[in-house]
Parts: sequence; C-alpha cells; structure tokens
Amino acid sequence: MIWISVKLYLIKEESAMKNQLKKIIHCVLITLILQSQVLSVQAAQVKFDGNKKFSAAWRNNVYTVAYDPNGGSGSMSSQQFKYDNDAVLAQNGYSRSGYEFLGWSTDPGAAVPEYRDCQNVKNITAEDNKVITLYAVWRDNVAPTVSKSFTTAGTSMGVIGDFNPATGRFDEYWQTCDVVVNFSAEDNVGITGYYLGKTNPLVSQVAWTDMVSSKNLTTQKRIGLNGENPLYASDPSGTYYFAVRDAAGNIGVSTVEAQFTWVRGAANYSTNWKSIPNTNGYTHFAISYNHTSNCMYANYGGTTVSAPNAGVCDLVVNGGSANVKWDSIPDVQTSYYYIYYK
Repeated sequence: MIWISVKLYLIKEESAMKNQLKKIIHCVLITLILQSQVLSVQAAQVKFDGNKKFSAAWRNNVYTVAYDPNGGSGSMSSQQFKYDNDAVLAQNGYSRSGYEFLGWSTDPGAAVPEYRDCQNVKNITAEDNKVITLYAVWRDNVAPTVSKSFTTAGTSMGVIGDFNPATGRFDEYWQTCDVVVNFSAEDNVGITGYYLGKTNPLVSQVAWTDMVSSKNLTTQKRIGLNGENPLYASDPSGTYYFAVRDAAGNIGVSTVEAQFTWVRGAANYSTNWKSIPNTNGYTHFAISYNHTSNCMYANYGGTTVSAPNAGVCDLVVNGGSANVKWDSIPDVQTSYYYIYYK
C-alpha cells in the first residue's frame, strides 16, 4: 500500500474567502504517475476548514493470472493478485501424454519456462485489471522407437588377411559377406539425428549425423568387412548400436550383435556336414565362398540352401548351430567367411 501525503495549507485572508472554502468538494478520481507505476486514488471527500492536512488514499492495482494447458488436458481456475503483494502460482493441474511439465511461460512456444510450478511471484504486471495468460511448458520425454529386420547378407569382393610387404598386397582377395540391416524409427515429435557404431550412445558421447526433423526414418546399413569397420583394419565382431535422437535429446536404440569368422585352408573343408558352433544364441547365419567348379551348402533344421561356385548361404537358426559342406575339397589355400548375428 502506497500513501502520499499531500499537505494543503490554507492561508487566511478575508472572511468571504474563508466562507467559500468551507463548502464540500467532491474529488471523484485523481490519477498520479509515480516512479513509472500507475496508481489509482480512491474517491475521496475533502472538507476544507481552516488550516488542514489531507492524505490521498491509494489501493493496490489488481490483475488476473489465467492458466493455458498449451496442448495438455485438464482444468485450472484463474487467480487474482494484488500489485506489490507476494503470491504463489497455482499447482499445475494439467497433463499431457508423453510429455513432462516444466513450468509456465507468457510465450506459448517457449521451451524454457519463466516460472516454476507453485513459484512465489510478485508484480507480474503493473497494469490494473490486466489478464496475464501463463502457458504450460512441456518437454517431450518419450524416446523414439527403433526396430530392425535383416535382409539377405550382402556380398562383395574384399581384401582379407594381412598385408604382405614382399608382394605389396594383402594375403587374399576373396568374396565376403556383410550383415545387411533395415532400420526403422518413429518419434512423436521428430527425429533430428542418427548414429551407427560400437559406442553405446546412452552412456557415452558419439558423433551424430544430423538430419532434417522427421517423425519417421527408414534406412539400410551394412555391417562387416565392406560395412562400417573393415576386417583388415580391425575385427568387426561385436555389438553395434543404431540410435536416433529427437529434438528434446531423447535417444532410441536398436542393437546388432555379430561374430565374423575367417577360415582358411583345405583342412577346414568337408564333403560331409560340418557343424559351425553358435556360442552366443545368434538368430541368423550367413556364409560366403567363392571358388569355381565347387558348390557350398548350408543347413539348419529342415532347411538347406546352396551357393554354386560363389555366393552366400543365409539361414535363420534361432540360437542353433548351422551345418556346412562342399561338393569337393579345394586343392588350394582358399578360405570362407561366415557370420553369426542377431
């Protein structure tokens, strides 16, 4: 409450003047501007009777705070506050599926709130009878969903083995195979980046590939010798993380586990079924081979596939071990390349 003392001194001069000043003066409204704030004076009745001191009576401006759900649901009542009085914002009564409430803002598009829930406030506005609308600020708290499916293992001629300085080349140039994965991702707000690699993005920083925000992403990736990590540089075996993130920083992840094995030498071939142990419950198997006048076979359960001369045999093994064989034993130091993955 602000009081301003206005001292009015009446100077006695003549009796006629005194009589005139004795009448009642009705002051309906006086508006003063003090320190850039607009204050309203209450209607007052002033009676002049000789030398007197008068005071102007002031009231606090009153304003209303209304709450907007800004995409949420529920109901909240408005609050009326007085200027220069401490007050507390109402507790949030709105909810929004998939979002976390952060606070309130006078900007409906704000990502960062101006006021916390139940915050103490004072003088949100100085304007009398003003209605201030506070909009709920929400943050998406649902991570994107990521799914994967495997397609036929990709084949390619590639370098296998160690570099031989005497010959100036790698030991072998042979057909290999990669894990080929179709990844699909969805987000209720929008995906802004993706990552594929051996580092878990949920626990460590990774280098993201940025993209234009989209609610859906579909992409195909190759993992293996001709994929993200060439065998002759380092063993590509291990866990791969395909991750997407949204604008709020939520991360969705799908993993691919793969074991790549290169086998060299005639002693590793057989014309009878030869079991290749599945030691980690892998669900898929692929084997690549390239040799003229020979045929490779792979079997699991009741399914047998073949690759005459060159190619890849793919099988779904669901945790079991695949079997392989050839029409004949190679007479050279040739090799084959197989993958277990899930």
